[in-house]
Amino acid sequence: MIKQLRAALPDFIPKSDKQLLSMLRAALYTERHPDVEISRGRRSPWKDYELVRAASVLRGVIERGTKRISLRSFIEHYLLIPGFPEDVVQALERGEINLFEAEQLARLVHSRTGIPEEKMKKRRRELLRTHLQLSESGARLKARVDALLYYYEHPEAIFQPAQETARYSPEILAAAEQLEAELDAFHEDPEGLIAGISPDHFFYEYLQIITSYMREILPDKISDAEMGPLMTLSEQLIHQLNIIHKRQNAPADEQTMEETKRAFHL
Repeated sequence: MIKQLRAALPDFIPKSDKQLLSMLRAALYTERHPDVEISRGRRSPWKDYELVRAASVLRGVIERGTKRISLRSFIEHYLLIPGFPEDVVQALERGEINLFEAEQLARLVHSRTGIPEEKMKKRRRELLRTHLQLSESGARLKARVDALLYYYEHPEAIFQPAQETARYSPEILAAAEQLEAELDAFHEDPEGLIAGISPDHFFYEYLQIITSYMREILPDKISDAEMGPLMTLSEQLIHQLNIIHKRQNAPADEQTMEETKRAFHL
């Protein structure tokens, strides 16, 4: 897809993958805030029309593909894959892990930990083996990676005794795993967003209403006057969901920290 983008716009698409990611992130921002002019900070090396054009062409390339991926998901997730360690990419290609799990393992690199890459590769391999053997959830893998990163950033914590009780009960962890399974099902079948969510779920009916409209509304028929309020409300919803996501994905609990410390002899 990136080759097609560069072939279509050879004059201003950066050759560097890092610069390309920066440009496409700027394009996303420009699309969401077309009337905002930023006078502070470093001036963008790209013109607004270049950013809009790049986003438009890339969106067309993605839509011609075989998999339904939004522009934002492609830029913020799929475009990161070339920067993952090779062993993580291979596990992803083999279908052993999904993209979320690959993103977690890819956090364990020399630049973030200061640990030699060969040693980090061994740690990633051990984590992956444990994850697959125990059929753990992606949330559990994230907790283990969080714990390892914490110990690398705070080596003094290795010698501190663990608290007697874990912050999360088994019931809460089980509920988190069930929710993750529901989200995984959504990614596999976007049309079945509400399938598998119990009717007594707190916002079941809201999801049902939203998805019914999404199936019937034609995006290209939405007027500019209608798009404004939609964007404002969408950003508010995304902001609130982000708050909830951060709360539900808090740093690893003490039990996980202690398990990780023992598993890797930290």
